[in-house]
Amino acid sequence: MAEHKSPGSGIVREIAADGSIVIRDDRCAYSFRQIAAATLEVRMVGTDRGQFGTVVIDEVALALFRERSLELLVDAAEGSIMSVDVTAAWARFLEANRPGLRRVTTLATTKATTLAMGLVRYLSRTGDLMRIASDRETYEARKMSLSSPQRSGTDD
Repeated sequence: MAEHKSPGSGIVREIAADGSIVIRDDRCAYSFRQIAAATLEVRMVGTDRGQFGTVVIDEVALALFRERSLELLVDAAEGSIMSVDVTAAWARFLEANRPGLRRVTTLATTKATTLAMGLVRYLSRTGDLMRIASDRETYEARKMSLSSPQRSGTDD
């Protein structure tokens, strides 16, 4: 695993053996994995209190720039956002990049995370573009439909 640590920040960016990117500190880790063409999965484990600044959103922005059109899957089942600044930053990013996003599906299994993601959806004015799944089965079904060889590319 290749690792890059920003001096004095405690934030580490690694490239895992499977090619995924991991950005982490001692409280939280984000992993970014392309699961199909123009489809990025972001997995959050731990608590994001804003310690990453724009690093996490920058990683998604880079994928969007590369792909021009992107479906985003966010697995937040083991994570939480405890910062209004982080929530607002995601909302601004999604609103500004709405034309390049085909769909955002978020797995939020706790009330707090569901509330935070609902606030992101409201503030970003993305409406049905952002869908919040409360159970793993729904999220995994969407993920499988995107990574299957017979991918339809529809918004079902």
